[in-house]
Amino acid sequence: MRSRTGASALALLIMTIAAPAGAAEPGYYKATADLEVFAHPGSREMPRIIDSGEIVVSDGKTRLFGDQTWQSVSIGETSGWTRIDNLAAAEPRSLDGSLLPVAGSCGGFEPGWNVSWANGEARFTTINGQDAALPITSAGSIEGYRYGVLQAQGPASRATLTVAEEACPFLPVDSFVWGIAHLVWHEEGQPDKVYLGCCRPIAEGYQ
Repeated sequence: MRSRTGASALALLIMTIAAPAGAAEPGYYKATADLEVFAHPGSREMPRIIDSGEIVVSDGKTRLFGDQTWQSVSIGETSGWTRIDNLAAAEPRSLDGSLLPVAGSCGGFEPGWNVSWANGEARFTTINGQDAALPITSAGSIEGYRYGVLQAQGPASRATLTVAEEACPFLPVDSFVWGIAHLVWHEEGQPDKVYLGCCRPIAEGYQ
C-alpha cells in the first residue's frame, strides 16, 4: 500500500513538472503576501521565505500542481516556485518627464559595456576597465516616439543614452529586456564613442 501511494505521488509530481500551465509575462512582480518559495511546485521541503512587499523577477514560466498555479521567481540568491495568487505585476516608476525608469541597466558586447542608473547617478563601465560615475543632468523623451533620453555629465566626460522601447535584436528573443540602447560617450580631448546594446529594468525601478 505504501509503495502504491509513493508511486502515485511520484507520478503526479513528474506529470506536474512536465506539463506547463501556459505562461505569465516575464518581468517584475510584487509579493502581496509572504512568499513560500520551493525548489519545485508542491514540494514538501522547508520553503525559503520572501517578505511581503518585495519585488521579484520572473521568467514567466508557470506550472499546475493539483488545482494551484505556480510561477517561477527569483530574488538575489533565492529562486524557485511560488503560488501565483500571492504575486501581482509590479508597477514601473518613471523618471520625471521621461519614459525611462528611475533605475535601469543597459549593456552590450564587442566591446563589452554597461551603463546603469539609480538615485540620480549613472555609472559607465567597459570590459577594458573603464569605470566612471556621473550625476544625471537631464531625462526626457522624444515627442511622437517611444524613446527615452538620459544625459549624465562630469567634469571631463558626458554620456547620452537613448533607449527605444521595442524588442532588442542583440539578445535572445526570450531574454527579459526593456528596449534597445544607443549610448554616446564623450571624453574631453577624445573622439566620441558609440555603443549599442539592450536594456533591462531592475528591481529598484518598480514598486
